[in-house]
Amino acid sequence: LNLKDKYIEDLKFIFNSKSNSDIIEFIEMQYITDEDSKRALDQLKTIKDFFDLNNYDHINISFDLSLARGLDYYTGVIFEISSNNHKEIGSIGGGGRYKDLTKRFNAQNLSGIGISFGLERIFYILENDSLFPDSLDQQNEILVLNFGIEYIKKLDHVIKYYRKIDNLTIYPDKSKISKQFSYADHNKFRSVLIFGKNEDDKNIFKIKNMECGIEKIFNIKNFKEV
Repeated sequence: LNLKDKYIEDLKFIFNSKSNSDIIEFIEMQYITDEDSKRALDQLKTIKDFFDLNNYDHINISFDLSLARGLDYYTGVIFEISSNNHKEIGSIGGGGRYKDLTKRFNAQNLSGIGISFGLERIFYILENDSLFPDSLDQQNEILVLNFGIEYIKKLDHVIKYYRKIDNLTIYPDKSKISKQFSYADHNKFRSVLIFGKNEDDKNIFKIKNMECGIEKIFNIKNFKEV
């Protein structure tokens, strides 16, 4: 192919297994040329921070610059999902971002992100590992309102504590708080956990009961009610 030495070294890096931190550093050094690419890198860092922070035992996320999908309409990030215990069956889901797919079908030009799942493979895993639940009636317990990644990080020990005893969910992005409350109400969360700048300044967090509206205030260090 008569490639320059620099490109050969880049390809060696891409095809060799590296940590997520190494890949982010590589992208930052090689490909950040404008505000759009910087914003995309910041989003990758946010994803990494969320997974590092939550330390999921059963979920691993890997940034892979060599990943390719079989369809040509993807114009941005792509992703695949596989089972840690059944890598032999390949991916169980995959997708990515497309910028102008709908235009191919004479529809309004809309961008979006799509994902599809392999139901037969998922069914096989659930059945093989006895993962089918006895009941699907699971109550949404606590929604952590998202005031930004810096506040989620400070809540790390609180989140880990409540995850052991309750079904806890973190709102995925820093949206308007009214929108996050609407989400909690629509999905029938029992409580919301509130920790933003005001709470941070006072070293407290609040848990609001969505049914009766009562708020309880706790010290963020020892969890004692204030």
